Amino acid sequence: RDILRMVVDPIVMDGRKVTASGRIGIVASVDTKTESGETLRQAEAALRRASAKAPRSYVVHDRKHDALERARESLDFDLSQALGRQQLHLAYQPIVELASGSIIGAEALMRWRHPVRGELQPSTFVPAAERTGTIVQLDTWALQAALREAKSWPEDTLLAVNVSAVQFRQPDFVASVFTELAATGFPAGRLELEVTETVLMREGRETEETLQDLIAAGVRIALDDFGTGYSALAYLARLPHHRIKLDRVFVKDLANPATAGLIEAVVAAARDRDVMVTAEGVETTDQMEAVRRIGFTHAQGFATGAPSCSPAMVLPGSLPQAAV
Repeated sequence: RDILRMVVDPIVMDGRKVTASGRIGIVASVDTKTESGETLRQAEAALRRASAKAPRSYVVHDRKHDALERARESLDFDLSQALGRQQLHLAYQPIVELASGSIIGAEALMRWRHPVRGELQPSTFVPAAERTGTIVQLDTWALQAALREAKSWPEDTLLAVNVSAVQFRQPDFVASVFTELAATGFPAGRLELEVTETVLMREGRETEETLQDLIAAGVRIALDDFGTGYSALAYLARLPHHRIKLDRVFVKDLANPATAGLIEAVVAAARDRDVMVTAEGVETTDQMEAVRRIGFTHAQGFATGAPSCSPAMVLPGSLPQAAV
């Protein structure tokens, strides 16, 4: 604690106050038989855990963490090989228009068919991909593969593709999207890019310019996981977009009058701006009725159709009456 306090105390350089942050990884006891390289590895592992905590944190290495660290390193390595070994594929989840019950498009979702661990969801490997930088390759592949697949879909069908914060911030991101659209001949007006609040937290001129350039070319923008950050309403008012997607945590809590009232206000504000509103994680007919009653325009979830590796299984058409 004393060391951290000394590190973070402001200092003056050339008349300006400079503040640093600090975290520490500690190996509290060292076996005399342990090589110095292994001791350093353990300290670095503890430092990574400290970095995941609050500023001015320290973590003491625990041997039980070694297995977790090896599993993490193994996953990182396997993920770096996954594209080359053709282990990644896309699943498509239908997007349903609530007014008609019709499927108007689908969202492309990345899946990893791991040779040992089986089918892995994005929540399992995307954090690792973002941590290692592999996410840029994965996002590029997903966009290419989805555009090629969707080219054969009915002409009025929407394709939604997720964009990570790392990918969005690449200097050539807009150019790469335009390149893929030109290469596949897929109409820009049928592509919807979903960006999360992680992207928007770095709101500024560059973020707005990127969104404006995409929209000017006809690409649609959806604000994904809307409501999970502290400035969601500010994004709704300031940043250009066509759709917001309310996070599933709100759908699960719609029976709570306070939550329902808050969501009704958000939906009303969006619709006043001609912005579509999608409810995510709609799993039951009761939830379907609730989001329709509140005023959502679209829905996704197991009540509207589970993700499928075969687009023909989800496009086009209408939901079974029970789901509608």
